Amino acid sequence: MNYTDAIALAKAENEEGFNYLYESTYKSKYYLALRYMKDEDLAKDVLQDAYIKAFAKLDTLCNPEVFSSWFGQIIANTAKN
Repeated sequence: MNYTDAIALAKAENEEGFNYLYESTYKSKYYLALRYMKDEDLAKDVLQDAYIKAFAKLDTLCNPEVFSSWFGQIIANTAKN
């Protein structure tokens, strides 16, 4: 599966799509959040909030193949706020 397929599934509210997006990005995006927050618990909170925001706004993503960088920007903005 790739991001395009996963996002199409997620938009159709298929859990498989959400699972793929989560599992394929969690580790690297956790470390990104940790770099911003410098605290493991706060990084996990930021990451959880960012996933909720990203999954709610999947319909605004024009190019599904850039999901990882788009999501990274959501993490950065969430951490700053």
